[in-house]
Amino acid sequence: MPDANNCIEHVTVINNVEYTLQSRTVELGNGERHQEYRVLLS
Repeated sequence: MPDANNCIEHVTVINNVEYTLQSRTVELGNGERHQEYRVLLS
């Protein structure tokens, strides 16, 4: 997620495995918005 100003990250541990959860809101050219989510294995 290249836009670091618009990205929220949270680190969590599930079953002793660390994950980074990322979410951001993307504004489209026509004024609409949508959410993008990623789960990264740390």
